[in-house]
Amino acid sequence: MIDRAAAVHAAALDHDPRAVDAAYMRAIVEGVVDLLRDPVWERLEPIHARHEHDPEMMRLFELAALAFSDAATDAAAAVLTDPAAETVIAKARQIGRT
Repeated sequence: MIDRAAAVHAAALDHDPRAVDAAYMRAIVEGVVDLLRDPVWERLEPIHARHEHDPEMMRLFELAALAFSDAATDAAAAVLTDPAAETVIAKARQIGRT
């Protein structure tokens, strides 16, 4: 994890946008980035726009997007399996009926 953070830092110092973007996406895939606290999607969208014609970067983008998606799905599943979830779901169903 420290090595990955060092790589991100070094890329930023080099001012190489491709290297910075690649290091960030690798950090997402490797679990270094807190996917539920860091503004991941806000950073991934411009990365995609910058590198949409670069197959290597798009493969890395896909892996990062999948990692983000998996984290969001896991977080949603945790919420929905919480004992209080039944109450929230019941309220949502009632709102939909009115």
